Amino acid sequence: MKIKWCILILLIPIILTSCSTFSGFIGGGFGNFFGSSSDGTVGGRGVMLKFVDAPDNNAEFSEGIPFTITIQVENNVVNEQGLNGRLCLKDGLSDSFGGILDSDQCVPVSLPTASKVTNKINPSIDRYDFGPYSYRGLQKELSLKTMITADFSYEIDSIAGASACVKRKAAQSSTIPSNCGEKQNLQVQQPDLPVKITSISSRVASKSDSESILLLDITLSNSHGGQVLSSGSALGATNNLPTTAEIDFDITINQQPAICEGVSRKRVEIRKNENQKVIKCRTDLLLNQDYLEAPIVIKMNYGYKQSIPGPTLILKKEDLIA
Repeated sequence: MKIKWCILILLIPIILTSCSTFSGFIGGGFGNFFGSSSDGTVGGRGVMLKFVDAPDNNAEFSEGIPFTITIQVENNVVNEQGLNGRLCLKDGLSDSFGGILDSDQCVPVSLPTASKVTNKINPSIDRYDFGPYSYRGLQKELSLKTMITADFSYEIDSIAGASACVKRKAAQSSTIPSNCGEKQNLQVQQPDLPVKITSISSRVASKSDSESILLLDITLSNSHGGQVLSSGSALGATNNLPTTAEIDFDITINQQPAICEGVSRKRVEIRKNENQKVIKCRTDLLLNQDYLEAPIVIKMNYGYKQSIPGPTLILKKEDLIA
């Protein structure tokens, strides 16, 4: 049986960043590597995963006919640590039919950082081979369908920034921004990550003319449809994932640690089906001038598991020709 191969291009909307990316963020040190697309694809440049050698979708396979899968991982992210993860392949049938068995179908992924030369990103690329596989135990006159799926688990270090304007209670200077000290929705500078800071709302409570309390409501969202994993657990992730994950969450306001509800030992718990979580933080600020632009820096570390569908195979048992 002749196997036709196609290229299935599926993008994982992942961007990784390191603390070095944050230098000068107020001036635009954060760049969003993702753009909109009109062709139905999701996300954009960052980390791209492709089935580069795979059977056609709905290709028919007879018992014992072998096939292989090759997946290409492309890292377009310029950072310090590169990309480290675990790539696994599976199908939808039990091991009694052969095919892609439940055990030992994973490979480690380790790619160096991409490089940037005169505003051009040069990605690091590698390919990972799986197989050969074949199916057995098929029944005559009964076809089976199974989908090939790739699971990619990886570790993420992220950093995001914003700034909040706080003024002295009695200050009347014309240089003070018009909305300073009022309730604001802050502009967040961050890469397009699976766990995204979708909003930061700030308000100010005055303690005295020179002392204020800055209060923040920070909303985290799982934006890419995968599962958040505890920090440091992605490389050993299995199909039986825990129902909660603990991620590292560290926030400073004006270079001072903030006090946050729901944050214990700089870790936040996220439940499996929890798509949004609001974290309330506060800090005291001493103002020696009319107003202050207080920088807010949020660092997170967590694991993430994304499942990417591949081709569907149709399995049939053919009659032997004498």
